[in-house]
Amino acid sequence: MNKRGLETITLELILGVLVLVVLVGFVTLYRDVAEAQASRDVVRLWVLESGKKQEVAKFNIQEIGRPSVAIVNPEPLLISTKKQLERDAHGLIANEMVDCWNTFVRGEVNFLGKWAEENVFCFPCATVSFAEELKNDPKAKLSGFNKFLAERRPDGNQPTYKEILTKKNEKLKELTPRAEADVVPVSEDLYVFFVATSGKQWRFLLKSAEEGIVSAAKGDVGGVAGGLGGALIGAKIGGVAGTIIPGVGNVAGAIIGGVAGGLGGVSLIEAVFSEDVQFEPLVILGPADFITKHCNPE
Repeated sequence: MNKRGLETITLELILGVLVLVVLVGFVTLYRDVAEAQASRDVVRLWVLESGKKQEVAKFNIQEIGRPSVAIVNPEPLLISTKKQLERDAHGLIANEMVDCWNTFVRGEVNFLGKWAEENVFCFPCATVSFAEELKNDPKAKLSGFNKFLAERRPDGNQPTYKEILTKKNEKLKELTPRAEADVVPVSEDLYVFFVATSGKQWRFLLKSAEEGIVSAAKGDVGGVAGGLGGALIGAKIGGVAGTIIPGVGNVAGAIIGGVAGGLGGVSLIEAVFSEDVQFEPLVILGPADFITKHCNPE
């Protein structure tokens, strides 16, 4: 075989390998997208069916199940470089929060009924995983995330991320976190999760968080690390990642320093969460501690 023939065969082999790589990548992407969509459909159908059962029973059902999938989006969102953290992370995470909100029918379906009066329902929607290089870099932070939610839109014709995520409780929309509190460390993986309980329970949880923070400020780190409030907000002296509630911002920062306008502590909590509301859903960005310690797994 002459040299030209060998070159032709080599080129064909290279092209064949490239085509195969592209096809494998496409199939993998399609499979991941299809799997995520299937999980969304399972969760959404479960919400609608459970909500209908509660409606028929006049919201008196006090035992609930859970969707048959473990998470809405099974594919982790990986933030691997500082450049990606600064340039892309805000939008990627905000999109996951809106996707979570939409999957749970934008909080419009009360599928918990009386169960929510004494319990907290949590369901993970997405994992935000940070590379070890970022976790070990004390200067790596997700800065201005609440500002991003307040100003940016998923689409030019849509409301802002914040307006979408706070539509169920517009009191949240009126609050503006202080700029200095709008920072989330990335020293551990974070999770986007849907949380729903009654207004009364939200008051209890956040007031407990305030007590934990005050104890920590006085030097009692155990009051935060081991107490209800500490696990809720993920806050320790030294700064483990805080929990982000759209509108309130970083819960620890809001309770310690208030929000623009002067509200803080109990005043903030009572202004936002009405005690007589039976179903108060939110999408939150925060650490795993909240789910593992303060939700009600079935």
